[in-house]
Amino acid sequence: MSQQMGGSLLAKRRHVDTDAVIALMRTYQNEARKCRRARAYLAGCVMIGSALDASLTALTRIYSHHVRKVGERPAQMRTLGPLVGLAGKMGWLSGRSLWAANRIVKSRNKVHADVFGRRGQLPRIRVAELDARLDDMSEVTDALYVRVAEPGLRRAMRREEVA
Repeated sequence: MSQQMGGSLLAKRRHVDTDAVIALMRTYQNEARKCRRARAYLAGCVMIGSALDASLTALTRIYSHHVRKVGERPAQMRTLGPLVGLAGKMGWLSGRSLWAANRIVKSRNKVHADVFGRRGQLPRIRVAELDARLDDMSEVTDALYVRVAEPGLRRAMRREEVA
């Protein structure tokens, strides 16, 4: 796995910004693609679920004041399902991207440790499912970039123009 996974990529910054979140998502996606090439389809699905979880958790922290305005508590958002629901409520994801995120949640739930504990065996993940989740993650990444990162970039550019 890459040295720039999750914690290290974001931990270097005191203030996490949307660019770091997008970079994190792309890093996880690249790791999932490596899993696909290595025929580690289960690991790829875990990686995609982690990408979505990490990115939405980070955005919840970045925009915690906005999250509180809609009546949610950022610190209590600890599982992927409610994070995706919040992303829909906040307008970060909608339509196709929200459906894609929900499919990722469903896929990640299949590989969750609780499921293994109940069934006593790992689920079979086929290449077609991993490919579909990679497509879903691309849809989510694009939507988050358009709705979250680009507005921040435009604000930063305006600040530079004023200065």
